[in-house]
Amino acid sequence: TRDDKLIETLRRAARQIAGRTPELSTSGGTSDARFIKDYCPVVEFGLVGRTMHMVDERVALADLETAVGLDERDASSLALRGLVLARTGREDEGFEDLARAIEVDDGYAEAHAFRAVATLWLHRDDPVEEWIRRALALDPGNVAVLEDQATSLLALRRYPQALAAYEALAKVAPDRDYLPGH
Repeated sequence: TRDDKLIETLRRAARQIAGRTPELSTSGGTSDARFIKDYCPVVEFGLVGRTMHMVDERVALADLETAVGLDERDASSLALRGLVLARTGREDEGFEDLARAIEVDDGYAEAHAFRAVATLWLHRDDPVEEWIRRALALDPGNVAVLEDQATSLLALRRYPQALAAYEALAKVAPDRDYLPGH
């Protein structure tokens, strides 16, 4: 069944937040919705582009900022936008977003890890290991944080600790083929 009231509510919200009227279609070449639309109602929001799902997938920074910047109260949105901004030459804005993400949710481990990674990228003199330790204390089994720990230690030239971190990561995520010795 088609819920026209829900559809119009979602269209209005998308126009208000993103400034665009969404297309009601599941015919996109990369839309997973095209496979399930016959079984249940589908709502799919996301970025569009000619390189979706390709090895060199890329989107316009403005589109990414719109997508992740929809809720300034969401730590994951702030952290992701902060990481992107820091990596694309807008370092101060990026670090402000990363700091805000931690203020919004100090328990969001990846915000601490993203802050450490961005610090390393930009060669800043900040307490990288402290942020990684905090992230691991919050979520010790988080594969992304463990990976950030290993790469951070490697970048800091703490080779024995980096090797130990990669070994710990290999135990948690043995399917990762980029690990040393795999």
